Amino acid sequence: MTHDSRRASRKGFSLVELLTVITIISLVTALSVQGLAGVGGSAGRLRQSVTQTASLLSQARMLAISQNTYVYVFFQPDQARRRVDVMMVYSRTGINPWRGASATPLPAASGDLAPAHLLVTLEDTQLLERSAAPTQGDFAIVRPQPAFVMDLSSSYQLSHQNTVYGKSVVFRPTGEVYVPPLSYTGVVELVLGPATAEIPEQSAAVLQIVGATGQTRVYQR
Repeated sequence: MTHDSRRASRKGFSLVELLTVITIISLVTALSVQGLAGVGGSAGRLRQSVTQTASLLSQARMLAISQNTYVYVFFQPDQARRRVDVMMVYSRTGINPWRGASATPLPAASGDLAPAHLLVTLEDTQLLERSAAPTQGDFAIVRPQPAFVMDLSSSYQLSHQNTVYGKSVVFRPTGEVYVPPLSYTGVVELVLGPATAEIPEQSAAVLQIVGATGQTRVYQR
C-alpha cells in the first residue's frame, strides 16, 4: 500500500461509522445522566435534560460537518405528558429538502431525510420562551446578551407518528446554525425549565447556540 493510499484510507469517518459513534455517545450520555435524575428531584431531572440536549446539539454539529450535509434538530413540547420530545434528522443528499418546499410537513424517514435519533425524551421538562429567562433581578441567568438572538421557531415542519414538530434549529455543512426562515442567526437561545415548578423561570437553564460556529454553551444559576 502506498503512502497516498494509506493517507486516503484515514481521511475520515464513513456515515455508518459516525452514526455508530453518535449512538455510543448517546448511550454514554444516557447512562451518565441517569444518576442526575434522582438527585434533587425536579432540579436533577432538569440537569439531565440540559445534558442530553447539549450532547444532542454537539452530535448534530459533528454529523453536519463530517458528512457535509444538513442536520435538523426538532423540538416538540408535550404539556400533557410534562415532557419535550426531540428528533434529529439529516439530509441524505447534502441538499436542504425544505428549500422551495410547501408548508406540508416532511416525514422523518423519507427519500430525502434519514433519522440520526428517532426520539429523545426530556422528562419533567418544558420549553420556555426566551423572554421567560430572567436577565436581571434575584433569579437572573448571567449570560452574554448578543444583539441578535432567536427563539426556537421555524418554517420547517417534520412529521413522525402523527406528531408534527415545528420548532427546530438547522446545522449547515459548515457547522453554522440558523432558524428558518432566516438564513442567518447570531445566537439561538433554548430555555428549559422544570415542568412541575410553580415558577419554572426561577429554575430555568439557557442553552446558547452560536450561529457562526454551531457551538453550544450552557448557563444556569
